[in-house]
Amino acid sequence: MFRTPQWLFLVLSVAVMLCLAILTPVAAGPDEPTHLYRMQQIGDGQLLSETVTESWDSLDRTIGHAYTEDTSEKTLTDQGGYIDSGFKQYVSTNYWRLRVQGDKHFAFPFWVDEQRPEDTVSGQKQAAVFSNTVTNSPFLYMPQIIGYKIASVATRSVQWRVVAARIGGVLLYCLAWSAAIAMTPVGKWLFAAVGLLPSILVVNSCVTADTMTIAVCVLFVAAVLRLSLCDKPATWRELIFTGVLGVLLGFVKMTYFPLIVLLLLVPLLNRNMRTCRVAAVWGVSMAVGAACFLLWYAAVDSVNSGLMFARATDPDAQKAFVLSHPWRYCKMLLTLAAGMDVLNVNSYNAVMDQSVRWRASWLAVLLLLIAVCTAVRDFARYSWRKRLCLCGACIGLFVICSVLVATALYMYWDVPGNALISGVQARYFLPILVPLLLAIVALIPPPRQPEVDERYESSALAESGVPVFTVALIIWLVLMMVMFSNLMHFYYGLSLFMVF
Repeated sequence: MFRTPQWLFLVLSVAVMLCLAILTPVAAGPDEPTHLYRMQQIGDGQLLSETVTESWDSLDRTIGHAYTEDTSEKTLTDQGGYIDSGFKQYVSTNYWRLRVQGDKHFAFPFWVDEQRPEDTVSGQKQAAVFSNTVTNSPFLYMPQIIGYKIASVATRSVQWRVVAARIGGVLLYCLAWSAAIAMTPVGKWLFAAVGLLPSILVVNSCVTADTMTIAVCVLFVAAVLRLSLCDKPATWRELIFTGVLGVLLGFVKMTYFPLIVLLLLVPLLNRNMRTCRVAAVWGVSMAVGAACFLLWYAAVDSVNSGLMFARATDPDAQKAFVLSHPWRYCKMLLTLAAGMDVLNVNSYNAVMDQSVRWRASWLAVLLLLIAVCTAVRDFARYSWRKRLCLCGACIGLFVICSVLVATALYMYWDVPGNALISGVQARYFLPILVPLLLAIVALIPPPRQPEVDERYESSALAESGVPVFTVALIIWLVLMMVMFSNLMHFYYGLSLFMVF
């Protein structure tokens, strides 16, 4: 069982991510406070945000307040809602301690720390501004809301409700990625290696909209690969499953919706899929997905998330700047790309402070290289035409989605005409990282294999895979050791084995 990629991934990822979900303090995740506020707002039945007018001093210890020098007399009118005051106090106080008073360690384990605020929900509502997450559709928080609601029946503790919400996201991530590995006909170990990168495990062990986004994107890519590269005709179940995933793309983060174009690869690469029923399913899927995308975009288009950070952001002015200075903006995009850790190997993670750097990035690179080399053999049976079509589609969509990510952040984060694009984090490339690596693999000429007996060939491959598998597993275990060592040192002051 443990030599099967999907089962090995499932066991390893669940074990590591459950530990991370429990050990990482509440509010430590990337923008986790505002994701928690949005999650609770949706859980209370309010799908859209409200306009909230708050004096700036009452927003103390929120994400926006930590990054501004505005005076307490400022009044902020922005998007958010009204959430439980005890929940907000607990989350925001932890955030303030983590990000502003980061020199103070928590007691280990976190839930026995004597300096923690009161750890219960109050039943009273309090205004909160979280415009950077109100644009996320309710669909993105479903697994976390389920975990939170189950825990709410048993406890009033904010700490353990948040841990339960995290566990809901962890289970979705692990099951979805394992299903994608089982589904794809090529690059199974490549899928597993990307899914086990330290950065993606840490980010998705916290409450975030990235979990559902990544799950839908990776399942959709795997489903398209299965239909495109398999020789036999698809069943109705496979067609409908892929079509539903195409519709769900309309509800994830809007910058990744262009992935739906991958559906066009299926009839292009697979002659068996050039039928009327396939065209009907794909047409309905793309139309419904586009309608969902446009409806949600229209519902949140008026939200200016940059106001939360007390910045004079103006999306319309930024749009006009980009359209009137296209070449200048292209140079800005190239500058951003040159300095961005697209493969997520050098960025330690967004959970820790930005000053903490990943100390074993070369091991992460080596793990990905082994996975890429293993995946090359999978493409040996496909023609150059198929490989080039797949490569072109994946690279094109990666570029389009990357430009949309950067432009969205530039419009809603930076002031008009800013010389640099800020706010783009390496984790935003995780939903489209597998297509990028598959494009690279498709371009590598596969090794020539002598014609041998089929039984001998399969046995030889199994034996040759043993040392490669062992080396990759050892590399990954060292990566996990370094990751947990850094986490324990950063949050709890415990120096275990800081050797890298």
